[in-house]
Amino acid sequence: QGGAAPLCIARINRPDLQRCAYKARFLHKLRTPAFHRKHKREHTARCRMVKILVCGDVEGRYAETFKRVAKLDKKAGPFDALFCVGAFYGADKTVPAAPIPTYILDGEAGEVAENVTALGSCGATTIEERKGGAGAKHLSVAFVADEGSVKPLEDACATAGFMGVDVLLSCEWPRGVDVGVPDAEVEKLAECGVRINAAGTDRIAECAKMTRPRYHFAGTRNAFWVRAPYRHAPKPPSTRKTHVCRFVALGKAALSKDPQRKWIHAVDIDPVPYAPLQALQDEPVNCGDSPYLCFQSSERPVEKLAKRPVEDTDRGAFRWASVGGAQPKRRKVDEDSSTTLFVGGLPRNCDDSQLEDVARKADAKPSACRCVAGKGYGFLDFASRQDAEAALTALQNADVKLGGRSLTFDWGTSSAKPKQQHYPDDA
Repeated sequence: QGGAAPLCIARINRPDLQRCAYKARFLHKLRTPAFHRKHKREHTARCRMVKILVCGDVEGRYAETFKRVAKLDKKAGPFDALFCVGAFYGADKTVPAAPIPTYILDGEAGEVAENVTALGSCGATTIEERKGGAGAKHLSVAFVADEGSVKPLEDACATAGFMGVDVLLSCEWPRGVDVGVPDAEVEKLAECGVRINAAGTDRIAECAKMTRPRYHFAGTRNAFWVRAPYRHAPKPPSTRKTHVCRFVALGKAALSKDPQRKWIHAVDIDPVPYAPLQALQDEPVNCGDSPYLCFQSSERPVEKLAKRPVEDTDRGAFRWASVGGAQPKRRKVDEDSSTTLFVGGLPRNCDDSQLEDVARKADAKPSACRCVAGKGYGFLDFASRQDAEAALTALQNADVKLGGRSLTFDWGTSSAKPKQQHYPDDA
């Protein structure tokens, strides 16, 4: 009573009373402040996240960038690393020492200055916690610059037990990231000068599909945008191999305080090998499917070709033909006889009825509308050449938009089957 120590266990011979004494001693320890402090330290060490900063294109503004990073590290840190996406160097290549470990995508791999390291053109690596030591966590990072082969990244993703990376860094945006994005966000990005339907490359999109990152950071476009999270698989995940990804685009460093040009972003990440399975399986309310699953890359493999002689009077003539025996590709229909218009800049989820509404706005009356799903373009077919010419003139003069996007119009390939071209060696 009155906070006195529990009874001495040695004086108790009955086992049931001994268990009660052990329990009393344990509860007494729980009441001590020292026990609470020790338990809090152990819990914090187990649950500690890896804290990182990511910034956009520095472009030589080293002093302003590092000054801001040092201020954030003192106020909300300590941060384990700073990642710089986009162009890092300016006219002056002399880089000062960084306040925290910094990793850039610009230039050849190697140490640039004190606390500044260039990752290289493409690959994957692990970043250790700043504190180091035996219990330090390691963050998996994939990176891809504007140029170079992605073979090192393919090899890293092909290793046994690959579960995806924590962070993907790229200079450019991935093509197709606008799939499923609301029109309001498209218009907001257009105000920043970003035509999202025309932004990005297939190369970055393929790397995003391959690495399955939890966070994807990109620069170059000088706009801050956080896309709605998406899952890497069509169905909710049941293993660690599929989880949710968040795409974040950043503005140019140390140029503006405009929220739409935000250039530095802080994230706390529990790396994949250490994160609980439930934490990887949880999905936000606004989570959707991957935007890269509904289209195929436009970079198609080049078919192997070989020369074969033409059986004609001109013995020195050759024509290209497929080695596999496939028929040679025919020439496109001449533009002067086409009755089809090409429509570009369409949202990737556009359908035929929406494309027909676009034509009606300019009083065009096509006989058929064909929207290519997931590609961002379509075709308008007309009954005659005169109708097509009148529609093209009207559509080009009218400022036609769909989903906040300006559309482009030109002559396209006719849907009618072209006449068979005659070659000397045709059967």
